[in-house]
Amino acid sequence: MAHPSSSDWFPSWVQTVGAMADKRATGWTGYGVKGWCSECGLSREVDVERLVRVKGRDYSLIGRRSPCPRCGGWVRFHFRSGVYRPLWRDRDIERWLTSK
Repeated sequence: MAHPSSSDWFPSWVQTVGAMADKRATGWTGYGVKGWCSECGLSREVDVERLVRVKGRDYSLIGRRSPCPRCGGWVRFHFRSGVYRPLWRDRDIERWLTSK
């Protein structure tokens, strides 16, 4: 079995928005999820509890992006574990580059 690259590994608490909400409920201070637009630089915390209500506990931000409400560019997601780290893999970037 191939060993996953570091870009394919994510902590269990970032696998789904339900797991993120559970981690936040523990009061853990190292928690954080934010969206950042690569075009205009808009950065803000993700409302994980709202995502749970709208998308369900099993929804994942891994490998996802969203249109920026300010400029129409792409918002990518990051999680904080000491520092902010990307919630995407190399193959996601390749997919994003080839999609319209």
